[in-house]
Parts: sequence; C-alpha cells; structure tokens
Amino acid sequence: KVNIMIKEFKITNFFSIKDTQTISFNIKKKDMLDQSSFISPCKNKLNNIIALIGNNASGKTTVLKGLSFLLWFISSSYQKLDINSKIPLQPHKLSQKKNSKFELIFEQNNKEYQYITELNANEVIYEFLGVKKERGYSYLYEYKREKDEIFFSKWALSKLNDDDKNRYKERKNASLFSFLISTGHLPAIGLKSVETYQTNIGGLGRVPFDMLQMFFELSHTLNNDEKRKNAILKYIKSFGLGVENFEIEDADIGIGIGFLDGSSSEHRNKMKALNITHKSDDGNFKLLFLEESNGTQNAIYLLNSIFSILDKGGILIYDEIENSIHPYLIKKVVNLLANKETNPNNAQLIFSTHQPWLLDDRTKTQIYIVEKNEKLETQAFILDTFDGVRNDDNFCAKYLAGAYGGVSDVRWF
Repeated sequence: KVNIMIKEFKITNFFSIKDTQTISFNIKKKDMLDQSSFISPCKNKLNNIIALIGNNASGKTTVLKGLSFLLWFISSSYQKLDINSKIPLQPHKLSQKKNSKFELIFEQNNKEYQYITELNANEVIYEFLGVKKERGYSYLYEYKREKDEIFFSKWALSKLNDDDKNRYKERKNASLFSFLISTGHLPAIGLKSVETYQTNIGGLGRVPFDMLQMFFELSHTLNNDEKRKNAILKYIKSFGLGVENFEIEDADIGIGIGFLDGSSSEHRNKMKALNITHKSDDGNFKLLFLEESNGTQNAIYLLNSIFSILDKGGILIYDEIENSIHPYLIKKVVNLLANKETNPNNAQLIFSTHQPWLLDDRTKTQIYIVEKNEKLETQAFILDTFDGVRNDDNFCAKYLAGAYGGVSDVRWF
C-alpha cells in the first residue's frame, strides 16, 4: 500500500452537515511555524495535525465520520458491500430529497489527485477522478448514472471491457474507484489504494471501546511486532502509571460470561496475552491488560494507533482523543506527530476534543471551531479566519472565555 497525504476534503448534506463544509490541511509557507507541518512531494505545504473543538452535539463527530466514510467508500465499497446493500450514509434531516456530495484532494506516489462523488443511500450518481497538472486537474475518468445507465463522459485509463462495464453497472452502491482498484486499472497508473488510514469512527459515530477486542488486537500486534511494543512501552513508562514492562505470555482466557471466572472449557481460549508488569517500592506485580484501569487501557490502545501510522504514514481519524486519559498525557501523544524524528513519514492526525488545553500546542491553521447554527446545521470554522487571532495567543483561555464560539450556552433552571 502506498500512503496517502490529505490536502483537503469537503462534505455536503451528510447527517448534521447541510451546506458544504471544508477541512483543509493545506497552508501557506508563512504558516509553517514548527515541525507540525511539512512540504509534500508535490510541494504542497501541509499540516500534520488538525484539532476540532466545540460543544456537545455540535457535529465534530459528523465531520470525522464524513472523512472516515469517504476513505472507506473510495477504497472498499466494491469489496465490502453486498450488491443489494444500502450505502451507509444519511442526508441532513431537512434535506432528505437531495444527494450527498464529497470531495477529496490527496497525494499518493508523488502525484496529486482530486476525487468527487455525488450519491445517496441507493446509488452513486456521479464520480470524477483527476490528476493535478499545471492548470487544474486533468481527468482520469468522469461518469454519471441515469435511469440504470452509466454515461462515461471522460475516460483516460486503459479501456474498460464490456464485461467489466456490465459488472460495475449492477453495482449501484459502489465507487468506481474501488472497482477500478480491483480490476487493476488504477494500480496500473500507480494509484493503488487510499486504505492507509485508521479511525475509531463507525457508521453511527465513535465506536465504543470493546475491552476484549482491544485486548485481542493489542496482544496479537505486540506479540508480532517487537519494535512497536518497545515504542509504546517507552511512552507508557514516562506517563507515571507505574508500568515497568509488557510481557506477552501464554494464557487460557475465558470468553464466556464472567470471562475471568474459570468458566467451562468450551468457553476458553488459549492465546498469547498481554500482561503488564508494575513496579512499586514494595515489589513488582503483573496485571492482565483486561485488569488495567480504563485510562491505562485507552492510553496503550491510542499509542498503538499512533505508532501504526507513524511507522508507515497515512492518516489517523480519532474522535474524543482524550477519552479517559489525562490532558497532559494526550498532549505528549499528539505531539509525536509534531516531531520529524518520531514522524519521518509525515503521518497526519485529525481529532476531536473537549479539552481546550490541547489547543495551545497548535497553530491557528490547525484548529477548527465546530458549532451548529440556528437551523441546526453543523459548521466548521478554521481559527485562522477569525479577526485578530495570533499564533502567540492563549487559545485555551480565549476559547474558554467564548472568544471563538463553540462553547456551551448552559441555561440554569
């Protein structure tokens, strides 16, 4: 897989978003103030980190869900959706009869691409893919679907044979991009996939942490990746949690009700299990990962996600990144992406938060205020467009004071 770098994405008529909202990683040279930005192979100046902050129910999750959906739809809809399945999206409740629209500008393999699609839960109406040239984007393909017919108005790839055309014609619910990856048309021009992303967002929003799933995933990953295990351990030890070591050991884990209670053998599973050694003045002891506090579990899991994209590049999309973790620790984790030594592949992170303390390490081009207007439509405003905002401002204090909006208007009864 070839890593992607995101320049910009747009979302229209998707859940609480009605009018087009734009999130851009693209900045000017004057805004490259520290190591949290980089110059891409296509000479774009891009941020490594974007933070979304706003009130509850403002739509922060919707913005992240839109990007997660778009990357999934582009890369995997042909392979993952059954032919009769609905496309997992919803328009704004007051705009049900209109289609949803998405746009993504990204880099891969030293080229810049633009992808546009218009669709609803039943079918893809329009799709465009172009590659950046000196003057705009030169099309690779463009098509429309009308009354069960597909009209290719532009095509610059190798010829699509009749069998392929008929196969895709039946797949109203899949992106042509994902279909062309499976047929080899896009890999033939060096465009292999956009799958180098991770997210904790599902179709209905942030996926609640499943303790067993976290346990199995981490035990498997750290058992097979000594480098990852040591990298995570280094940071966990610095967090003051009393952690001394990670040990992957054979275990007989019950997976029935009361999975640690020695239930009958048919409910038990032999596996490699993550144990965590703690050091105290009175001696050392081990805890199974499942026995750790929620904060320790979430910190280890988040670090695993962070190091996954640091290792290979790509983008991490994370809702409520501070969940059960102290803000000082989260600041340290996020800033792993703002250091060229720890982020040599220019991985990117976009996250939502309710912790304004996380804003002070960011620049004004890396902060978006998300709120709903009087029509209950989500809007996202980059801090750089607010009058008088300076990069040496105390973003945390000013946000809490209501200078930027996006704070609760609590009514006391």
